[in-house]
Amino acid sequence: MKRWSFRIVVLATAVLIGSTAAVRASDLAISPTTITLTNEPAQDVVVTNTGNGLVRLSVRAYAWSQNADDPEKLVESDKVVYFPEIFVLPPGATQRIRVGVAGRPTDKEQTYRLIIQELPSNPIPGPNGAGVSFVGRIDMPVFVAPGDSIRPTRIPKLASLRVERGVAQAVLANEGNVHISQSTIRFTGVNRQGRVIWTDTKQPFYILANGTQTARASIPRSICSQLESVTVRWSLRDNLGVLTSSAKATSCSSRGP
Repeated sequence: MKRWSFRIVVLATAVLIGSTAAVRASDLAISPTTITLTNEPAQDVVVTNTGNGLVRLSVRAYAWSQNADDPEKLVESDKVVYFPEIFVLPPGATQRIRVGVAGRPTDKEQTYRLIIQELPSNPIPGPNGAGVSFVGRIDMPVFVAPGDSIRPTRIPKLASLRVERGVAQAVLANEGNVHISQSTIRFTGVNRQGRVIWTDTKQPFYILANGTQTARASIPRSICSQLESVTVRWSLRDNLGVLTSSAKATSCSSRGP
């Protein structure tokens, strides 16, 4: 079982704008980092406070969908059942969160996000009495497998690639019924002599069942005028191989207002 330990430092609210204040970080360890429900009705998530201070946490769940313009569309959902909803972790303490999903599996994987949010404590005092509060957030995918009679499929597709107004834009699609695991997109631009003069790599992300997502890479103005074409290479996991597509870059230098 995978286990992550990490330090969360996220600015939440400044009591006085422009003030200087100390930074408080929360050290948490969480296992697992992704919930996948198949035949089991529920699963435990273990959260441990590895820091020196007391941490207050809340839990919320959201239905997760995506399209080409919004890969993180979250809508609060009551289909995910979890307990506890709010808890306190003293230093060194551990809490198990029981997570399940109501209802029967469907013919397509259901996707949710479980968000464990640190609740603000009292502001940390800074010079002249000013202070800030810092909170952390853990964002965890929840996948519910299709019914037992449904064969899981992942069908990646490079739907389109275009280069215009200084941006290379590839639309990625998954025509299968379960998500495509985190994968990597690499853009490569060549000049008229076929020499590579520009590359950009995008960090891994999921493509949900029947979902689409757009990968974008900005091209420097000085490079645009030299580009002949751009190729995108989508490196997939789960033995799905590599997909590539190329497009002319004649519109790269055209800029919007």
